[in-house]
Amino acid sequence: MQINEIKEIIKGVAKLAKTVVYSGNITDEVAKRNISEAKDIMREFVGDNFGDDNLELLEECFDKVPTYVDYSPSKVKYACAYFQPLLNQIYIMDDYLKEKTGTIYMIHTIIHEYAHAIVSESSMNFVIEESFANLFAEMCINHYIQKGKVIKSIPSKKLRKLRDYGYYNYDLSYMDEGVFARTMMFLSRVEGSEMDMMEEYFFGSRDKFIEQNVELYGNELKDIWENKLNKIERIADGKASNREKYLPEATNELGYMLSNILTLNELRQYDREKKSGLYNIENDILDSIYSTKIDKKIERDLCDIAGVRHYNDIIEVLGRLNENNLKTLINYWGNEINYKNSSFGYTKFMKSFVDGLYKMNRGNLSNFDRFLPFIGTIPIEVFEKIVNDRGINNLRDITNLALKYGVIHNQKNKDYATNSLKLLILIKRKIGAYSDIAEQIIQGENFQNRRKSMVNLSEEMLEALSYFHISNDYLEKIFKIYGNFKKDVIDEHILESIDVLNEIPFFDSPDFVKNGLIRIKKDIQSCINVKGVKDLNMLREVDKLYSSTRIPVDKKKVTHDVELAIINLAANGYTITNSAEIMQNIQEGNFKDIKIKPKLNVENLNAFVGNYDRTNILFNMALEDFLRSKDLVNSEESLMTCKKILTPEMKFKLNISDRMEKRLCWSINNRAQNSICRNSSLLIMVNGIAEDSLNRMEIDEKYIRKSEKKEKIDLIKSAAEASRYTVSNSKIIQSEDLLKRGMRTKLKEQYGLDYKLEE
Repeated sequence: MQINEIKEIIKGVAKLAKTVVYSGNITDEVAKRNISEAKDIMREFVGDNFGDDNLELLEECFDKVPTYVDYSPSKVKYACAYFQPLLNQIYIMDDYLKEKTGTIYMIHTIIHEYAHAIVSESSMNFVIEESFANLFAEMCINHYIQKGKVIKSIPSKKLRKLRDYGYYNYDLSYMDEGVFARTMMFLSRVEGSEMDMMEEYFFGSRDKFIEQNVELYGNELKDIWENKLNKIERIADGKASNREKYLPEATNELGYMLSNILTLNELRQYDREKKSGLYNIENDILDSIYSTKIDKKIERDLCDIAGVRHYNDIIEVLGRLNENNLKTLINYWGNEINYKNSSFGYTKFMKSFVDGLYKMNRGNLSNFDRFLPFIGTIPIEVFEKIVNDRGINNLRDITNLALKYGVIHNQKNKDYATNSLKLLILIKRKIGAYSDIAEQIIQGENFQNRRKSMVNLSEEMLEALSYFHISNDYLEKIFKIYGNFKKDVIDEHILESIDVLNEIPFFDSPDFVKNGLIRIKKDIQSCINVKGVKDLNMLREVDKLYSSTRIPVDKKKVTHDVELAIINLAANGYTITNSAEIMQNIQEGNFKDIKIKPKLNVENLNAFVGNYDRTNILFNMALEDFLRSKDLVNSEESLMTCKKILTPEMKFKLNISDRMEKRLCWSINNRAQNSICRNSSLLIMVNGIAEDSLNRMEIDEKYIRKSEKKEKIDLIKSAAEASRYTVSNSKIIQSEDLLKRGMRTKLKEQYGLDYKLEE
């Protein structure tokens, strides 16, 4: 035995001792059915494509490799399942098993881990190993479905969708690794050797597999494997510690090789197979090669038509073309350029081409528009020139142009997030709501990597907003949630946008307007989902908007936080009497009907003070219910509560937002004239405080708007408010206390609370 082999065994034993904490047999019948069906799916694929001999090898693998549950809390954060080669066993994490049993994801995961088990003795580098396991799972599932087989553990609706659209691993791991493998394997599909290679990898010789690929690509591919991929090291969580050092460069080198091998017609075939080819979906490398090939062909065509060998200035070449030349060009390419620009984004060449077309027709926009069937959309830079050249300053006209030229037309467009942000900046400048926050984001180092996590404009929402004559002040409130990363969107801005949406007529509007407004609601929901729920009232306000679609939030976390708030409020004198009703509504996702009883008064208001970090999820809802109550200004108790809420001290301690303070003050002012206490000195005092507060806030808003730093100030303010709370109340109940046995009885006896808590 070689020294290196001994070292690997020692490493493996150490890893085993470290990772396997506790395991058990899978007892759940549904989970067993998933495993059984996954094996059937593999049998079908291997038997049909690789023959009976390999099918026997697969059966031997099934017999030798059992599947267990891993209950290890240390691994649950980074693993859903894994193959343990030293024990020759597959482990599925307990939480993942509970969450994904009966889904296509569980089927995929089981096949993925068995793929590792099949090739364990001849496994290759990290990239190939993980991405080929995913490919094998996808191939098996699609083969099974395409044969008309039924996966019994998958709901019929989900199964129909899989049959219609095929199965692709959008949501699972190793996406970057997968791009390399899919790109590499595409050439074998073109050459007709795809299944031979897959068979060789899983059931044949590692050396022969490498040899087959070298025959296709040359020694350059072997060099990439040896000097890039083989240097990527797997770490404990199943990922790679140095992936970013080697994988991007390896992928780019592979792309360069393919660009010299594949023809434009082969790439056209690649694009036609987008919905059916596993190597074609979400493949940025092949997309880029295809797009560049088209650029080079157009460039050659332009030079040929213009009668020049090469050019330095696109305007010079376009100036040589007559009407017939352009018609010839357009007739040859058909919709391909249109499709390319919409699907893959604008390359440097295509930007200069469209910019040249506009410069030649700057004085006659209708003449420029003749090229739209050919180019489809236009770059955002050209769009900005059109808007500025024509002095357009209102949302409706900007939106109409944006829709006409499709500057944010396709959300899969590589330029989509960038174009959305640039369009947002342009709109804000034109309506007088400009802030340089968006420009700072677009210039940030991490923008390209994080752009998918942004709240982007859409054609639907722009079309809906431009339908109405909405004031710039209202538009500004809506646009505040856009152009930010979802986790950074301020709660106050979400609530302000909801206030505006509540003022816009929905039910009497055309369908396209309804769709646009619902899209804004979905954008708000996506922010809440990413940020997490810190304010139950916000969920209620969103849930009241338009449709009855359920908000995708972590109900378990919301339930826990609300229970914790109720318990801590009870410990400090505010016993909520309808807690069971609140919990039921949360479980049903029925947030719009949640109310807190009894309403706020001076005493129970104090229950939030000094305890705010554990009760704040309920405070805004309690305050909202209070300001909407019939006796807001009709009882001395309510007026005393209003007075206390409006003190600077209370606003500071309870983080009462400007929006909520303004709403409370408006409610007091508007209802004071009809109050049964309208002549009381207390009402006169409270009404005066409310008027002073409104005047102060109006002055502050004018100052902020004048300084054009509103968003910056809000961000700074938000950060300060998040860090200033201190907990001084000795009766605060810690979350871990909820897990202690006997707590339920104590809560019932001491605080009168009677509902189940998780133990």
